[in-house]
Amino acid sequence: MLSRFEKFSYFVSMAAKMMHKLESTEMESIGLKGPYALYLLTIARHPNGITLSKIAEISARDKADVSRAVSAMTEKGLIEKLGADNKNYRSPISLTEKGRDAANQLALLSNNAVECASKDVSDEDREIFYTVLEKIILNIKKMTETGIPENL
Repeated sequence: MLSRFEKFSYFVSMAAKMMHKLESTEMESIGLKGPYALYLLTIARHPNGITLSKIAEISARDKADVSRAVSAMTEKGLIEKLGADNKNYRSPISLTEKGRDAANQLALLSNNAVECASKDVSDEDREIFYTVLEKIILNIKKMTETGIPENL
């Protein structure tokens, strides 16, 4: 019988693995890596511009990874840098027309994927799942800061 730790680790790993596979497949069509999907959608939600630092914060990803992604998307003509000082993490970026088209297509696909993945899950169960998952993540985060308690 699997322990709670093994079940949790397995399900979280499998969910992440399957999401990465879907992202990679869909992002291939515009010549980008799968993890860039989150960045593209995040930038799309900020039509007046967003900084690399803010993207990293929102996505819980490393600034260097965000920077590489933004460089790749800029080379593809999906992103433009705003303002005169565009060499640091505080300089805002936004989508080009081509980037908005790609983000709109990706948003439709991701919405369809989420609907399909949760087709047999009630709204109530979904809310409970997100509430519980958030609590678990906050507890794990706390343990990364303070260590695992010996006695509960």
